[in-house]
Amino acid sequence: MVFNNYGTFRKTGSIGGSTVVQPGVAFNNPGTLDSQTGNISLQGAYSLAKGAVKFGLNSPGNFGSLSLSGAAALTGTISMNLNNGYVPAAGSQFQLVTYGSHSGTFNSAIFPVGISFTYAKTAATLSWSGLARAIGQRAITHFTAPKRRLS
Repeated sequence: MVFNNYGTFRKTGSIGGSTVVQPGVAFNNPGTLDSQTGNISLQGAYSLAKGAVKFGLNSPGNFGSLSLSGAAALTGTISMNLNNGYVPAAGSQFQLVTYGSHSGTFNSAIFPVGISFTYAKTAATLSWSGLARAIGQRAITHFTAPKRRLS
C-alpha cells in the first residue's frame, strides 16, 4: 500500500501521543508533513523528496517530532513555528527528528533567527540561542544546508 501526501499531513491537538504509519505502508511526501504536537512515526518505507517537514514548538515538553525507521535519507525543506505565544528560553533544545542512521541533510530551512539545527548519529536537534526574542521573528529562508549544522 502507498500513501502519497500531495497536500498537508498534520498532527495537532492538545495531547501529544504518537501517530504511526505502519510497516507495509509506503509514505511518499511531496507535500507537507506537519507535526505540531506529539510524534509522527513512519515505520515503513518513506520518501521526503520534494516535500517539506514542519514542526510546532508549544512548550519545553510539548512539541512536534518525527521518527523515521532505519536509515533516513534526509532531503526537502524543514521549518518550525512557535505556537500560542511560546518563546523558548535561551539554550533550549528540541529533538525533532530521530532515525536509525541518516544520509544527507535537509536542502533548505525556514527558521527564526537564533536557531541552529544539528545532525547526530541517530537524531537531529534544534537549539534555540534566544536571539530571536531580542530582534523579533525574522525568518531565514531557503539556504543550502552545510553537512552538519544549519545556522
